[in-house]
Amino acid sequence: MIFRLISFKFIVIITTVLTVFSVSTCFSYAALNIKVSPRDGQNSISFGRVSYDDTNEEIHFRIMSTEGKQYQVFQRLVEPITNEKGEFPTRSVLSASALLGSNSSGTLHLQSEMPLSYNDQLIYTSSQQGLSDDFTLLYQVDQSRIERPGQYLGKVLFVVRSIGNGSRDEQVLSLMLSVPDDFKYDIRTSSGSNRVVFVVEDRPEQKGSYIHLNYFGFRGEGLKVSQKLIAPLRNEQLEELDLALIKMDVFSDQNAQGVLSSSPELNYVEEVIFQSSMSQDELRLALWIDEKAEKSIKAGKYVGLLQLILESNGNKIIEDIEIEISVPPLFQLVFDFPEKGMKFTRVMPETPPQQKEVVVTVYTNMYKPYMVTQKAQYGLVNEDGHEMRNKNFQMKGEVVQGYSGKIESSEYSSFPISETPIFVSDGEGAPSQFKMSYRLTPYWEMKPGNYMTSIVYSLSEL
Repeated sequence: MIFRLISFKFIVIITTVLTVFSVSTCFSYAALNIKVSPRDGQNSISFGRVSYDDTNEEIHFRIMSTEGKQYQVFQRLVEPITNEKGEFPTRSVLSASALLGSNSSGTLHLQSEMPLSYNDQLIYTSSQQGLSDDFTLLYQVDQSRIERPGQYLGKVLFVVRSIGNGSRDEQVLSLMLSVPDDFKYDIRTSSGSNRVVFVVEDRPEQKGSYIHLNYFGFRGEGLKVSQKLIAPLRNEQLEELDLALIKMDVFSDQNAQGVLSSSPELNYVEEVIFQSSMSQDELRLALWIDEKAEKSIKAGKYVGLLQLILESNGNKIIEDIEIEISVPPLFQLVFDFPEKGMKFTRVMPETPPQQKEVVVTVYTNMYKPYMVTQKAQYGLVNEDGHEMRNKNFQMKGEVVQGYSGKIESSEYSSFPISETPIFVSDGEGAPSQFKMSYRLTPYWEMKPGNYMTSIVYSLSEL
């Protein structure tokens, strides 16, 4: 038993001495050491296949120091990030930021994202005592700044060195990322198909139809979108719609980066309506018709064919979209009555004649001949029921300058109570506007008072 006990003690003592010797030997080789380790344990920073969202990688740093001197850690690019064709992004695509709270002592300097460059970038300063430390940086790839697809490679140098004269260590890591060439797009319309149905209504909330173009994964010098009408907008009678009446507004989610056209007209010649170098965007092409022109478009259904052309890197994609513009029939009378209506006030035998004027506007897109009639509910009477003599209450009409049509009575004549035509359109049934004047002339036998009547106007096709 004594022999075994002594042997055990001897072995323990030897082990302890060897351990101390081993530790002492380790630190005799390097007083300051840097170890940079990607999350996957490889000796390179691999971002893999870059998605449409920004891609992140966490990198762990371990600094071992036995000098007792304050030190700093720097990083810089030593080889540019290029693809297999030697193409490189025109702007910085890689940035770094500190994972706050990942260090035990010292100061992490990258409190926010900072792009990597070819100059030394300070990322960490140790404590005054130069204690060993660990920390983590987050590296981020901005895929929207990579214009070309391919397999990209680069190199980053990490350096730790004592402040003043002292030790130094460094490590180089390769950068790897894959940018796919997978441009995709989707075109849909407000009608839910490859047709744009635009119904011209006199209700503002229903005006406007849209073509939505959503694209992503674009890599190249610039994407160009053009439009061209390849089949005219014709109605059932093969009459063509005036293209100058139709406007198009182009809206972009990334409009700060894109060049938008200003209300281009549909055209038979190819016209660029959008240009951008953004990797993804959503466009909305809004078709609309000027409100002043709506009432002048002939009723009917107009159908045509529009082409959208997407061009980039020498490639061209063409999509056909059917446009249908439906113009409902319009057959309407609008009046501008005197302020007090058809009421003649304070009429006495000795007072001068009084006159009232009604402006009648005919809105129609039927383009068929029509006429306007009037009918009085009763004669011109005062509040006591006394009726004005027929020959002293007269009327006449006048077509407003710039409009067509014919007035039945252009000189004053007695006001009829029965239904009477007062206006007939031109042979094409064009919209028109005219004035009707009503004149009351007092006479000695009349009863004084306030005289009024009620007139009904009617619009009908001939």
